[in-house]
Parts: sequence; structure tokens; C-alpha cells
Amino acid sequence: MKLLYKISSLLLVLTGLLYLFLTPVFFSHFGTNVLWFAGTGLGFVFLGNLNLIVLLCERLNFYITVLTSNALGLMITIIILTVLNSIQAYVSAGVMILVMAGSVVQYIKLMSSIVQKNYTVRH
Repeated sequence: MKLLYKISSLLLVLTGLLYLFLTPVFFSHFGTNVLWFAGTGLGFVFLGNLNLIVLLCERLNFYITVLTSNALGLMITIIILTVLNSIQAYVSAGVMILVMAGSVVQYIKLMSSIVQKNYTVRH
């Protein structure tokens, strides 16, 4: 599952980069819609990178931060999906679901290993 989490985090970064690169394709004039679209791409890049950093560190407190960030990212992606019935919204939602699931599973595994260590030390 760790590999799937890593791949989905990388996919989130790539999705964000795709948003950024496709911004001039979808929008011919600069305006607020362009800023929102590109800002969403930047958000995905930052969130994907945050997940990759947490994967490297494997610190319990970092997972609380990334779980909260992923939940908010998933929420906004679902809102985007309800407003925009487009392929990029479906792709983003799918990737966010994978990232969220991966982060939850990794958090549970980390908690389990900490509990196991504490149990082993005390007995």
C-alpha cells in the first residue's frame, strides 16, 4: 500500500502540473477563472509534495497534518466535481481518493507499529 500511496502522491503532483500547463490551452484571456484554475494546480502540486515528504519522514504528528490537508483537498475536489462536469475534475477526484486512502492506511500502520513497540517494551 505504501507504493500505491507514493504513486498516487506523485500522480497528484503531475495532475497539478498538468493543470498549470493546460491553463493557457483552456483560457485565452487572463481573468479570475484562470487564477482559480492555475491555483488549483498549484494546490495539487503542494499537497502531493506534502504527502511525499510525510512518506519520507514517517512521523506521527506529520500524518495528522497531511490527513487534515488531504481531507480538505478531497472536499474541495468533490466541490469542483459538482460544479464542473469535466474530465480533469474526475481525474483529480480519483487521484485525491487514492491519496486520502493511502495516507489513512499509512497512518494506521504507523500507529500499529508504535503500539506494538510499546507493548513489546513493557512485556
